[in-house]
Amino acid sequence: MAKKGGDFEIQALEFLEKIFKELAYDVVRRRIQLSGSQDGYDGLIEIVDDKYFSKLIYSECKDYTTELNYTDAFIKIPQLASTHKNIDLFLLISPRKDFTNIFEDTRNKPFMEALANGHFKVAVLSPETDVEIYFSLYPEIYKKVYRQDAPVLNKNQRQEILNQFDKFIFSDRNLHKIIIDERDKTNYIGKIEEDPFHIKRSVRAQQNREYEYYLPTTAQKTILSEIYLNDAGVILLGNPGFGKTSELKQLAAELWSKKDELYIIPFFKSIKNFTMSSSIEDFIPENFKLISRQIIIFDGVDEIENIIDFSSKLRTFINDYRSLFENKNIRLVISCRTNIYKKYIKNISDLGVYYLNEINLWTGLHFLESKFGLNAQNNRNFDIYKNKEILENPFYLELIGNHYLKHNVILTNKALLIGEYVDSRLKDDKANKFSNDPSFDKDQVLVYTKKIAFTFEAMQKPFLAASEIKKAAQVDEENLAKNPFLEENLADNWSFVLKNIQEYFVARVLSELSFDQIIGLIRIDSQTDKVHPTWHNVVTFLLNFIEDQKIYNALVDWLVDNDYELLFNADSDRIDDQIKFKLLSRLFKKDCIDDYLWINDPGGIASFGQCNLNIDYLLSQAGIISNHRRARMSALKILSNMNIPYQYSEQVKSLAIEIIQLADFSDEHYVHLIQDAMTLCYSMGLTQDTAFFNQIIALLRDQDQREIISSIISFVPVGSTIDNIDYFLEILEKTIGSKKWNSVSRYNSMSSTKERIFALFTKITDGAVLLKIYSFAVERQKNYQFRDSLVKEFLSYAKEYFASNKKYNRQLTKIITNVVIKDPANYYDAELLLEIVRSCEIEDQVFQIVLESIHGNSDSKHFLAEIATKDDFDKILKKYNDGSLDQEFLNQFRNVLSHRDFTMSKELETFIESKTEFIFADKFSQQQLEERNNYYANREQKNFDVLFDHKQIADQILELYHYIGKEDLNFKDIDKFYHRYYGDFELQKKVTENAKRLFYKILSNNYSEGRKLNVSDVQKEVFNSRRVIMLDVLHGLPKEKEATRLKISQEQKQFIKKWCQEMTPAAKGFYSKMISSDDKYHFYYDEDYHLFESIYKFQKYFHFDLDQELLLDMLWFNSHEEKIKTDYLDGVVPAEKIKRRISCNLQNAKLSAENFCNHLKYCRENNISIKELGLDLKSKVYEFLNNGNYHYTGELIENFFAEDLESLQEFLNYKLENNREPVRFLFDRISSLLIKSGREQIVLEFLTHNYSTLIAEDVFSEKEIVRNLIILDHPQAFENFYSIIKSQIQNDVKGEFDFRTQEWLRFTRAEALEMLVKTLYLCVSTKNLEQIFGDHYTPARICFDTIISICKANDESACTKALVLLNAIDSQKLEAQNLDPYYLNKLKNDIHEIFYSHKSKPYKMAEVLKLLDENKYYF
Repeated sequence: MAKKGGDFEIQALEFLEKIFKELAYDVVRRRIQLSGSQDGYDGLIEIVDDKYFSKLIYSECKDYTTELNYTDAFIKIPQLASTHKNIDLFLLISPRKDFTNIFEDTRNKPFMEALANGHFKVAVLSPETDVEIYFSLYPEIYKKVYRQDAPVLNKNQRQEILNQFDKFIFSDRNLHKIIIDERDKTNYIGKIEEDPFHIKRSVRAQQNREYEYYLPTTAQKTILSEIYLNDAGVILLGNPGFGKTSELKQLAAELWSKKDELYIIPFFKSIKNFTMSSSIEDFIPENFKLISRQIIIFDGVDEIENIIDFSSKLRTFINDYRSLFENKNIRLVISCRTNIYKKYIKNISDLGVYYLNEINLWTGLHFLESKFGLNAQNNRNFDIYKNKEILENPFYLELIGNHYLKHNVILTNKALLIGEYVDSRLKDDKANKFSNDPSFDKDQVLVYTKKIAFTFEAMQKPFLAASEIKKAAQVDEENLAKNPFLEENLADNWSFVLKNIQEYFVARVLSELSFDQIIGLIRIDSQTDKVHPTWHNVVTFLLNFIEDQKIYNALVDWLVDNDYELLFNADSDRIDDQIKFKLLSRLFKKDCIDDYLWINDPGGIASFGQCNLNIDYLLSQAGIISNHRRARMSALKILSNMNIPYQYSEQVKSLAIEIIQLADFSDEHYVHLIQDAMTLCYSMGLTQDTAFFNQIIALLRDQDQREIISSIISFVPVGSTIDNIDYFLEILEKTIGSKKWNSVSRYNSMSSTKERIFALFTKITDGAVLLKIYSFAVERQKNYQFRDSLVKEFLSYAKEYFASNKKYNRQLTKIITNVVIKDPANYYDAELLLEIVRSCEIEDQVFQIVLESIHGNSDSKHFLAEIATKDDFDKILKKYNDGSLDQEFLNQFRNVLSHRDFTMSKELETFIESKTEFIFADKFSQQQLEERNNYYANREQKNFDVLFDHKQIADQILELYHYIGKEDLNFKDIDKFYHRYYGDFELQKKVTENAKRLFYKILSNNYSEGRKLNVSDVQKEVFNSRRVIMLDVLHGLPKEKEATRLKISQEQKQFIKKWCQEMTPAAKGFYSKMISSDDKYHFYYDEDYHLFESIYKFQKYFHFDLDQELLLDMLWFNSHEEKIKTDYLDGVVPAEKIKRRISCNLQNAKLSAENFCNHLKYCRENNISIKELGLDLKSKVYEFLNNGNYHYTGELIENFFAEDLESLQEFLNYKLENNREPVRFLFDRISSLLIKSGREQIVLEFLTHNYSTLIAEDVFSEKEIVRNLIILDHPQAFENFYSIIKSQIQNDVKGEFDFRTQEWLRFTRAEALEMLVKTLYLCVSTKNLEQIFGDHYTPARICFDTIISICKANDESACTKALVLLNAIDSQKLEAQNLDPYYLNKLKNDIHEIFYSHKSKPYKMAEVLKLLDENKYYF
């Protein structure tokens, strides 16, 4: 049998492309296989449907005249299967003869079924399956194949044949279409519906908490964003009650509602009934293999009887249907408790492990308000920040919300809230998760949970091993796994889900003890009457649980005497007002009055101290002028967080006015006191008193500090905005730069002030004031800081207001016409004007007035064209006839109007020409307009296509000669012609931009002076410009993700490939010269460099089968990018050849530093032994250093010398004459390597040994060396630091220490405390310290932080030493000099806290066990 020709493969592929396009599929890829290939197919076509599902169809063509045996086809199948992974259909096409016995049952059926089950299906297009009928759809193809004309088909016949082919290809034996619609919902996701109140959760890949969920939504990970990044899907871990099931149900519901949008079919199934006799297939749709894209969601894995059996079957399922997962047809989402996963499932490599993130605090608050009508932010008794942990848990949110619905109050007592949570959680587990488990005993869970909680708290550990927990609580592993309050971490240890729950259980235990027993447990030791710092929350919970009033009173009295600050975190309901007053006044006096400190938690203190005694006390303190500003501001902040009775209103108003009247504005911080006074007034609702607020504005009118303005804008009532409109407009003038500010702010930006003021204006209902604001806005709209977006909200409000209040039309008309007439060029397109004109329907009045103002011509025509109607034609005619408007105005007005309304512009033409003798210039019809639109729609493609036809380029250039009317031209001639080209549409149609641009280049490069190019030589010049043309082709290729309609044909691709092949010898010649040269810089200006670059970029774009040696040469060019990427060589050059060339380049070629390092990077990434190449990398380090290539020097050192101590020391001592940069660079790079590997001593020895030399030779400043000594924890570092600070202060030399991100906190040497305190005293006793050292890294801050760091890193003896040194400083002397002792007092307080933390020793396990045994009755 003889084959009739190789063209049939092309014809068959063309047929498939046409018929699939006609069936509404996009053909995104087509390929004819190279001759002689053993890949098992002739053609490939990839089609995509309207749901973006892709199918790969391979075809094998047999255009034979004799009978075909099925073995001729089957022999290709193993070849295809072995060389390609994703095969949807293998299509055998024979136009003349059938295959014999190809689907013969006994012999071939098992083989065909096996292929189909693996998603490798086979179909045959031959005479018996109507191949000829299908080909007849396309007469030109039919004639080529069958050598005769195709039968003529009418429309109905064509459609029938298309439908038949569609059914043939997509039958269930071939590609098979699955249609799932709303009727299938119950079968796929049951009765799940979208929850309108659901809080959508983000996920993280680590168990440790991240704060990614505070990022913008688009930057967060979600189950859906991660599912296709993992081979089989995701497994979602988390603790009970954390919302896993809710999240998965919502996912299923959302996917179902968007299935036609996302093209994903969800399937949700609770799998708790999975048994030993079950299979995974039992729990998923029967036709799952035929669904193109599906997500199968399994919930309740931790409730399965035998989880190990399930996980084993799940692994088998993934392996059995590997092809479905690889093709992304299936993804799994499985939820499970963390401890169950850890114990039973452990790891399924194809499933990514993720954890639900906590709920965003503000999202939780929104949930409470939207679902339960609960606005927690407005409730002063509910501290949202203290309860943040609770508000991030969905179970807690539901408890709070439901409690509010039942009782109409927020459950603010955290202890009671957690108690409800514990009870509800256990009830829920008993009812749902362990309903069939008789061993689950709620009371028993409570008993051993108390023991476990006590063990954690007593040992002061966040995690305990399972063995420690079992020993303390005497609980087995099975019951431990069922505990809903504990979680097992992947690091083989356990912790409580929330620390608050642990503290709750410990408090429950302590509440059963006597007073002496409680004190014995909670205090640090017998000599230190302070509560263990880690037990503070336990004690605050404990105060809620003690029922014996005597014990309660005794505990409160002990805390008042010894640790009173702890009580501010307790629930205050059981504490009387006298104690509240005693505590708050003691705290305020000590921190604010005596120590000049701030109150740290004004909200918490206000909540605890709420009583009239404290309100009276704080008001009096806020009014005492002799008190430090911090004390007065702290009093105001606490008061602002209290519920202050109305009876205090006048007193608070008087206090605020007094603070403003007595303001000392020379103190830049006084404005913050005013801010706090205004905030207090606002918190009581006093700022709604217009007369009172007008008084405030009157007193502050001349003060334009940003802080004051911000407060006024925040608190001003509408009435005061109206009364003081001139004040607010003056502030606006300053924000847009029209007026100068009186004061300069150090901190606050005014970027949002404009927006906030305009937001105020949207509340005004006084029309006269709104007119004033509107006039102000339109007059300043062209100020560059006055953006349209700034007034968008106000404009919307003004439109609505004025549209319903027609009485203001006359004033609006006057405002608008004045600005248009005064400055027409700037206001012709102003939305601020046009939208008001249209909404108020004053177009006619405005048009008349503006038109009357025109004499001759005016830019106002642009504005008029926007509001013109046909009724205005008479007005224009009248003005033209009386000579007020000239012909230029008519022409230009018509042109401008045509852009808005082409039809109206044509009607204007007809009207004017019928009434006058005037004839408009440049008239064109609707047809001409459509022609232009068509031209512009196709211009890009035409401009690109011309580059592939040199004759057409030459012909278009000849058109330019003809147009200009000359036979000889040079660059000067054509340069004058530039503007004429773009003004002549007919010429643009004839001559493309690319042809014109090439002509410009030819003349510019070769005919710029006296020489001229004759018309007869154009063809030759175009031929000689082939490289330039190909550069234009390269630049014209669509960029990745670029929106373009440009299409590149197969012929154009072949054209580019052929050119690359023709230019290969020249490119290889350039490479040979360049690679052996020491000076590569001048090669970048070589013509052949651009040739080489062009071929390289074409290869990256198209992946041609070019000369292998040339492609390997491109590795040099490729390595100038981020790294060597060889994707353009895939399938063309064997990997081994690439590796050999890389090695050869490193050994023999003269590479730049960047090139050399990229070659090395490729070796490391591709397992090429650099050691075996015998490279002298140390010489390269010095070579790169001498040439200033520091970045690549660093790469070499870090990658190849990090562990070579001898070489690092050698580099460290390297010096280059008259150049300090290499030494600085080497020190920074090498010191970081040495420090990272724990060899800081070498760096220290280098710095201390060369201290003077490095300074003298200007390698480092002394400050830089001292900074490094501090970082390296050198004991004498702060002696040098002190000397520098003292010298600067004495000589008034300005300049700060340049640290990075609190590097000084690495210092831990207690022997430096004396010098640090000495330096600190020097700083606090120096006035205007910030003027010398700046306000960022002040030496006082560095000393303060370092002393704290030392105290934390050492034991209580370091704290004692620091306190002795600090107490020796005479604070009264500082106060007498009017110096602020804030740093000293704050430091002492902080060190005391650290001291108590050191003194607080955790119990050992043996001690815990003894305590548990001695008090087992209480557990």
